[in-house]
Amino acid sequence: MIPSLKLEKPDLRNVYSKVLQMVNYTLWSNIKGLYALKENGRKVGKLRFKGNGWYKTLNYNQSGFKIDQGHSVLKLSKIGDVKIKLHRPIDGKVKGVIVKKSGNKWYAIVQVEQEPEQQISSIKPVGIDLGLKAFAVDSAGYVIEKTRFAGKSSDKLKKIQKKVIKSKEMF
Repeated sequence: MIPSLKLEKPDLRNVYSKVLQMVNYTLWSNIKGLYALKENGRKVGKLRFKGNGWYKTLNYNQSGFKIDQGHSVLKLSKIGDVKIKLHRPIDGKVKGVIVKKSGNKWYAIVQVEQEPEQQISSIKPVGIDLGLKAFAVDSAGYVIEKTRFAGKSSDKLKKIQKKVIKSKEMF
């Protein structure tokens, strides 16, 4: 479908092929999702053409990009070198880059594959039992008693409510 679109619209030749494939994939995924919602009885509106310039996300997955962390440069195929601000060093194998426009600024989201870190905890697990007689009892035997705020403050509450009622009767 993309080669025939490139014949119709020559401007698409200036866009990297993987970006066009991801746009196509996103569009058809959304259409399938809307169709599934409609099949399940949900009300789905009509699809509308948004016009030129509405698509603000470029998804470079697998290839077409290179990040030079030393010089803070993002190299994008068919776009060129873009100076970037790296907020933190990129650790791991870069799997993709999403370039997104928000307001007047462009942002690059770097997708990285990392090995999960093993977290060895020296803290023993604790079991907690929420009960009727005590608020909570943990596996070490520590008991948290119920706080009975309503019983302790009911006398004060009665006096304050009487004052409020009397003050309303005066006016």
